[in-house]
Amino acid sequence: MADFTAAHAADIASMQSGTANFGILSLSWNIDILAMQITIDATLVHKPIGHIVLSPAQPSANISEDLGFASADVTLTGNFTTKEIDYNIDVKMMGNDVVKKQGKLVGW
Repeated sequence: MADFTAAHAADIASMQSGTANFGILSLSWNIDILAMQITIDATLVHKPIGHIVLSPAQPSANISEDLGFASADVTLTGNFTTKEIDYNIDVKMMGNDVVKKQGKLVGW
């Protein structure tokens, strides 16, 4: 087994992760500050519906899925200057709005 060094500790400290729920939609993220990369996974009614990677070169992405009885349209933007992830979410169930909002998902 390799020795655990200060560099390994710094790599671990540079990562932040979490999960937010918006009714039947869940977003899980991992922010790697050193790599300047954000990975986000989305589930709708516990079904995986998308995986995106945000970076300064591609700061915004969309996840859209229609399961028939439930649908989600999610736009996520990583602002690497202000160090935050912004969202715009529209979740419907049986054609009715469940969640329709925008805001700041997380800052680092």
